[in-house]
Amino acid sequence: MSKQFIPEEEADEIVEVVKDEFPLENWWLYRKKVELTFKLSGNVETKFRRVMRKLKGKGYLPSLIEEDGKGMMEVAKYDEPEGGATSTHYILLAATILTTLTAGARMFGINIFENPLSIWRGWPFSAAILLILGSHELGHFFLSAERDVVATPPYFIPVPPPFILGTLGAVIRMKSPIPDRKSLFDIGAAGPFLGLIFAIPVTLVGLYLPPVTEEQIWQIGKPLIFRALTFLIPMGKGGIHPVAFAGWVGFFVTFLNLLPVGQLDGGHVAKSLVGDYHEYISRSVPVILFVVGFYLSFVAGSGGQIWIFWGFISLFFHGGGHPPPLNQVSGLSTERKIIGLILFVIMLACFTPVPLSI
Repeated sequence: MSKQFIPEEEADEIVEVVKDEFPLENWWLYRKKVELTFKLSGNVETKFRRVMRKLKGKGYLPSLIEEDGKGMMEVAKYDEPEGGATSTHYILLAATILTTLTAGARMFGINIFENPLSIWRGWPFSAAILLILGSHELGHFFLSAERDVVATPPYFIPVPPPFILGTLGAVIRMKSPIPDRKSLFDIGAAGPFLGLIFAIPVTLVGLYLPPVTEEQIWQIGKPLIFRALTFLIPMGKGGIHPVAFAGWVGFFVTFLNLLPVGQLDGGHVAKSLVGDYHEYISRSVPVILFVVGFYLSFVAGSGGQIWIFWGFISLFFHGGGHPPPLNQVSGLSTERKIIGLILFVIMLACFTPVPLSI
């Protein structure tokens, strides 16, 4: 929100907008904000959204909390940020296509340094991994647009060899506040669900395809969801096809994103479900990851270093906190609470203690 002063005539306009939706009781003009109190009645979520859209059109942004059984709204100056793709998005996408093609070619046993033109043979893995990761982030992007949240298109993250995947995934940046808990939940859940919708058929196609080598240097840990798919199409002997590996990566990424920490997807979902109690959940995630990592590394001897690494990463995400939605009064429907539990089950189904081993 801006720190610009609010003229009296504009404060009167703000009051009229709010009065159209809520039975106003009192209001106060401060230098940089207007505070209003009113009785909460009817569909608060819908009313607040109408107020928000009208005030945004006038260059203001409202926020709403409940205090002593009444609605307390604050309105301040607001400059809507710009979204849209930039040259950076296209450069990163092109670089990620190149690095995932390189990674895919290496999985097919091709040395691109000896024959650079053979890099195109890595396209099955590149297409599969970009489809899964891209659909995940586009789920967030399109839901953000539908819920009046300004967000950037996905920033893909390329990583050159010898990194096995060729990418660290993709991220979008939400540049404006989220209106309410419902929107927070839906935006957080859209990515994992859409990514999973593509990861499952990609994995099945990959399992159907024959392994490209008789034996792999690395072995994958199989999460429950991957094991379930192998009942439909059993794995062949030796390694798995790079397309199936891309599907496996999709499940692993889904697990990581659903961790209920900070502003990860799982953090959005948890914040929408439990509100301020999310802080305690978010704080516990790094501890759990460290415990799992140290146990696997020093007790089981199974290589839990990845979870120690992600323990530090989750500390970083937790440190950033999670801002509340603008409307903190409206809650979630029973249906969304059930979907939240389903997402928790999906997270567990995508977990494997030792993801990769040599």
